[in-house]
Amino acid sequence: MTEKPSPAALAGKPSSVVSFSEWIRIRSGAVLAARRGFGNGIACMARLAAWRFISARVRPPLWKSRKGTMLLTPHYTWFAALECFGYDSYRLHSLPQSCSLRFFLDIGAHIGSFSLVVTERWPSAAGVACEPSSSNFAALRHNLSLNPGRSVECIKAAVVGDGQPSSLQFSYDPHRPQSGALLSAPTANGGAEIEVVSALAFSELVRKSPDTIDLLKIDVEGAEYGIIAGTPLDLLGRAKRIVLEYHPMPGCSERDIVTRLAQAGLELARHEPRLMWFGAWPESQRTATSCRAEK
Repeated sequence: MTEKPSPAALAGKPSSVVSFSEWIRIRSGAVLAARRGFGNGIACMARLAAWRFISARVRPPLWKSRKGTMLLTPHYTWFAALECFGYDSYRLHSLPQSCSLRFFLDIGAHIGSFSLVVTERWPSAAGVACEPSSSNFAALRHNLSLNPGRSVECIKAAVVGDGQPSSLQFSYDPHRPQSGALLSAPTANGGAEIEVVSALAFSELVRKSPDTIDLLKIDVEGAEYGIIAGTPLDLLGRAKRIVLEYHPMPGCSERDIVTRLAQAGLELARHEPRLMWFGAWPESQRTATSCRAEK
């Protein structure tokens, strides 16, 4: 899979991948997103800059949203906070707060940003968050502990389609927080951490969930095709709304996902490029797009 440069790397210093003006644009957008989503966003960005340019001993920032949600972002994972709270990448604000959202699934939960923003907006919602990486899972549980009363069950597992092995190798580079990927075979992967993780069939997860899944989020760095294609249509159809990222993979396309969801009774409501704070990733860098299907 082609990987995009991490937002942390882009915001840290100019790269040969982007022009200097693009780098300035992205950094400026990050500051605006931090201010928009967090009451202490500017202070957190200043702490990140101190860590990046002055000393690696600077402690990670503890973000506080404008509604009081706390989120600790271990270094190199700060983008997840801005993605959900600052930029609203999943367009949750397009859903009226009055809409009934009682149960959600967060597949590829990372450090918990999506689960936290959902339960901030819909305090009575309950959910399940699944994350395979040990370091991310620890951060996920810690962030939920910072916000008592959030009804989110955490499961450490890689969610897959039917017919997959019960355990898989998972590669994750903590310096590139969006580089996580399931591996089909042992491989050398640079500085990435490789661990054996439990696999959980999405169909099994759905069967254990309420009959109606009000919101399903999938962000699994390429494994979305296997989940969508490998889950029976009647179980996919239990999701009322789906927000997901899809990634370029050999032999797969977004049309495969849209067609499969249509067969499950879901129709496309929004399809847009993966957005950065002031616009879309340039074509050469874009490896993900956001897609929403809604009954």
